[in-house]
Amino acid sequence: MHLRLDEIPEEGLRVQLDMDCSWAVGAVSTALDGVVKELSGSLRVRPMASGIMVTGDASVLTEQHCDRCLATLLLRLGGDVDLYFEAGRLEGDSSINLHQDELDVGFLDDGSLDLAAALGEFFLLEAPTRLRCEDPGVTQVEKGPCELASAQPGDQPPIDPRLAALKNFQSD
Repeated sequence: MHLRLDEIPEEGLRVQLDMDCSWAVGAVSTALDGVVKELSGSLRVRPMASGIMVTGDASVLTEQHCDRCLATLLLRLGGDVDLYFEAGRLEGDSSINLHQDELDVGFLDDGSLDLAAALGEFFLLEAPTRLRCEDPGVTQVEKGPCELASAQPGDQPPIDPRLAALKNFQSD
């Protein structure tokens, strides 16, 4: 869903998010690399002096896999949306240093905002870096062998069988 800055009314736009919004479901599914089971929320898109402000709330229930045992999990993400996109884009040298207050500003592409990409990025930043069966906000759909091997103090780590031939190697 592309929105041009000059086409957004002064009072703004309301965008309702649900499973009928194919553009939103597709964006979230792509960003999280999982199946979207539920999507809800409400966004308000308003023109600002030199950009677009997107506020509201959004939540998703998505099917994911445990990074440790690959069991199927359900992950619920969401929260308040507060995004700002600036109309100007930095040209030229890509090594420009940004200040702390500039790190939460996105940039419009030729005066338009891809709301699907912004929504996908929002959920991607809300998602945990690693997902495991016992993480908060996770519901197990299937039980997996999700446990770490316990090592006792003084135990030697096992030798990878591919490297066992090097165990008795001696150099000159």
